[in-house]
Amino acid sequence: MHELIIADSERHMPDYISSIIREVHQELMVTSSIVRGKELLNAILQKRPDLVIMDILLSGMNGLDVIKQTRKLELPTHFIIISAETRFEYIRTALRLGVDDFLVKPLQPLELQKSVSRVLKKMESLPEREDFSVSRMPELSYSRHIEKAKEWIEKHYADPVSLKTVASEIYLHPTYLGFLFKKELGMSFTDYLTQCRIEAAKHFLTDFGYTTAQTAEFVGYRDVKYFCKVFRKKTGLSPASFQKQNREKIIV
Repeated sequence: MHELIIADSERHMPDYISSIIREVHQELMVTSSIVRGKELLNAILQKRPDLVIMDILLSGMNGLDVIKQTRKLELPTHFIIISAETRFEYIRTALRLGVDDFLVKPLQPLELQKSVSRVLKKMESLPEREDFSVSRMPELSYSRHIEKAKEWIEKHYADPVSLKTVASEIYLHPTYLGFLFKKELGMSFTDYLTQCRIEAAKHFLTDFGYTTAQTAEFVGYRDVKYFCKVFRKKTGLSPASFQKQNREKIIV
């Protein structure tokens, strides 16, 4: 049985979170429900829980400071943050500390249940080695979020798409998702969206022979001139030149 500690600045939240989790994970034992940061750190040191679900803004001691202290001691504790606090520096610090997930209030029960399930699955698959690096634990969660975002973009790139739109679809904060694109793909959300649209445009131009205007509309550009500018920047050719050059290769 895995042990769980829940910490939140709102006194009613630990019981609420516990009830959501117990709907699908009766095997999790909630050992403590806490509202103060120092109490949380002491509980982690004494009980050595497998998972901590916590807010950032805990009274007495910042939740991120609690995670820092836990990491210094190299305890293999997993963390899921649930918070309404989404400032740049908080999300960046949480990522650097290797939290398993960062969920934004108001809490989505289904998303929390899925997040806990993923962490439990990860715990079961991790090798039980003393030299296992804690910093590697969250990589699967980060990759999962990015794969979900990529899949959504690849299905909807022809629509008006923004970072906020995609983040909302996969229940993440836009700033957090933007960080993950940089961390996992080495490019911004906008660059990835543009890459998807231009690759699709190449396909429409060469395989189907659509006009520049038709192609622009099919891949989400309402302004044909702007589409041509972006296409040339990414390929070095205008859409018409790219089409002519590559369709000639197909014919030959």
